Amino acid sequence: MQGNSTSQPHLWEELVEKFCPGCKKHKLLKEFGKYKNVAYGKCSYCKECKKKKCEKYRKENLEKHRRSSRIGQKKYRQKRRDDGTAKAHERKYHIRSYGLTVEQFSAMLENQNHVCAICKRKIEDVSKREKNLAIDHCHKTQKVRGLLCPDCNRALGMFQDNPAILREAIAYLEKHL
Repeated sequence: MQGNSTSQPHLWEELVEKFCPGCKKHKLLKEFGKYKNVAYGKCSYCKECKKKKCEKYRKENLEKHRRSSRIGQKKYRQKRRDDGTAKAHERKYHIRSYGLTVEQFSAMLENQNHVCAICKRKIEDVSKREKNLAIDHCHKTQKVRGLLCPDCNRALGMFQDNPAILREAIAYLEKHL
């Protein structure tokens, strides 16, 4: 056997057969779902029979299934909220959505000395609600430009990321100071 990759079936899964009590047939191990507490680490029923069995159970016990699903989901979400993993996961996903790794984001923070690229304020001085600087990017090219506080990020958005409008705004402010 080569490698332990979970994405590729092992050679013995292609050769060894197992009996499925649902369809009463001998099938290759790769046709059975994973279940680590039994022989070969496979379910008793083949994937097709297991699916049918689960669907039948859900139909027969619909209210019980819905209730346990809702309770389980509520507990899971509450646990993630309580231990902070939900926010951390959400932040990592958000960073990756801009094509950045967490390490690249951290390096950008370090390069900017943990301050906004425009106003040079720390996030704690700007917002009690926000915990991180926003990832500023060009909406046309999706290229990341830097990290901004929420105020500067919104201001750029309101000026439509247009330097000409920003120059007019600067001229207006200087004229009326």
